[in-house]
Amino acid sequence: MGRRDFSTVYTDVSEAAGWRGTMHKDENCPLPWQQEPAYAKLHYFSLSMIRIDYMHTFHLGVGRDLVGSALKIIATGKHWFPGRNINARLQQIVAAVRIFAKQMKKQVSIKKLSTNSLGWADCPEFKGSAADTAIFLSWLASFLLEKPPPPPYDGLAGVVWVANHICEFLFGCGCFLSDEAWEQTAVLSKLFFTGYLSLATTAHEAGKLLFRMRPKFHFLQHLLEGHGGRRNPVYDACFMDEDFVRWSMKMFRKCSHTNASCNVLK
Repeated sequence: MGRRDFSTVYTDVSEAAGWRGTMHKDENCPLPWQQEPAYAKLHYFSLSMIRIDYMHTFHLGVGRDLVGSALKIIATGKHWFPGRNINARLQQIVAAVRIFAKQMKKQVSIKKLSTNSLGWADCPEFKGSAADTAIFLSWLASFLLEKPPPPPYDGLAGVVWVANHICEFLFGCGCFLSDEAWEQTAVLSKLFFTGYLSLATTAHEAGKLLFRMRPKFHFLQHLLEGHGGRRNPVYDACFMDEDFVRWSMKMFRKCSHTNASCNVLK
């Protein structure tokens, strides 16, 4: 839509953004498929039943971009870690996160970080699992508050803290958020979106590839502003679904297809 009308670009996160005037209009809401799926033919099916997945939008989307950019800033200089080169400092970061995760009684599956795995030459992206993204974000939130980055990215500590606090707050709430909970989420999300966009603008003006802007950023804004209803966005995150699919695929690779389904159920 932003390509047709510059006033509706999703990088405008303000209350006066042009895209807000296009919401809930049929001509701006085409069907999300070209060939109708079978579930769309079920009785009482409604498009409102299709939800944006919070895990893929944040933990495997915007959160990855935020963590990747933060790691690139931390590993670039010796302000935080004294390693002899960038890859050495990245390994020191992994070691610090492992200690943090152990203290929190959690596990980190990622074993190594490198400039190649982060996509150092482009906008960096953390390639860990969704759970790893959450742990790294939690570590960054506490670490950067103690040792905030110097200008021009001195606002990074606040953006990381807000992003982590939003996740922790929503995961601590029930399936449907109260008016007070939505109000708190709206305030926090506004701080996050404006802060992240400010960091992206600062990096762009300096000619640095940091803080990627992509459509998932806009999807996340719809989720956290409650445009999909009163339901808590994290209840539409498919963490358990992803775990089941991973387990099923592992079983199907190891067993004959004739009895793999039974083995999965066991």
